[in-house]
Amino acid sequence: MARKETRLTKLFDSAARNSLKKFLTRTSSWTNPSLLINPSITGKFFAIEPSKNEYVIEFDNSRVEISTIDGLPVPPKSLRIGEMSEEQFISGGKVDFEQMMSIVKPFLSQESGDHKRVLEFGCSSGRMIRNLHSTSDFNDVWGVDLASEHIYWCQEHLKPINFLTVTMTPHLPFEDNYFDFIYAGSVFTHIDDLALTWLWELNRILKKGGILYITIHDEHTLDYFKQNQSTDTFQKMILNTKAYKLFTKSNAKKFVVGRSLMSHVFYNSGKLISDLEQYFEVLNFVPKSYQKYQSSLTLKK
Repeated sequence: MARKETRLTKLFDSAARNSLKKFLTRTSSWTNPSLLINPSITGKFFAIEPSKNEYVIEFDNSRVEISTIDGLPVPPKSLRIGEMSEEQFISGGKVDFEQMMSIVKPFLSQESGDHKRVLEFGCSSGRMIRNLHSTSDFNDVWGVDLASEHIYWCQEHLKPINFLTVTMTPHLPFEDNYFDFIYAGSVFTHIDDLALTWLWELNRILKKGGILYITIHDEHTLDYFKQNQSTDTFQKMILNTKAYKLFTKSNAKKFVVGRSLMSHVFYNSGKLISDLEQYFEVLNFVPKSYQKYQSSLTLKK
């Protein structure tokens, strides 16, 4: 094989080889927009220092801030989505977690005793999952995310919770029927073409009778955007897209703005629930129950 490759390279002059090398280097970087937004390439994730050929991960615990709210380390500002303050990060995560638990707790089985397993699908830098750090309700806690730098930070600072970096490919490294409870806050708001495939994968690793909690953008979200578009440029942008205008005039199931890692997905909640009922028992649907504008669905395997 090596000889064949050597002979092949001789077919190109030096300039052509250099151009090819530059092209391959450029297209192998996760910072390349054509790869980031290409919906047909799924094995993607947010790598550390993606444009560099070498990197070092350093953790200096002496420089880590400890929250006065929950007593746990606080990720640096660069790892807090939206560059929110420390108080917003900790308190907001606590509010969203407690709101979620108030919705799902009546449905969580007591049969597992002290051996309940929980997964946060899309944990980022631990804004919600940190609330499970000292709980006795679950004793096998996992978080997964595409953002490897966030995961590395969590692995170092939120032990004994377990964390793994995963990709956009709809597969997770857990055995069938493993988890009692899986939740995903503001994750299916960004999964477009592969949403149903990911739901099937979560169904696979969920125990029979296990609970899945997800949040979505839907018509209630869009109503909220209409009320706030004058002060929020993102919401105003969504309401001015051709996809939104077509969605409102047709009998559509959903519309998507952006692709792949950059997508924003909006559902007709009634049609989504009808589809989900083929695979799950839909226990409840609560409009605007997550961060004031996302609706939540509690599903049972």
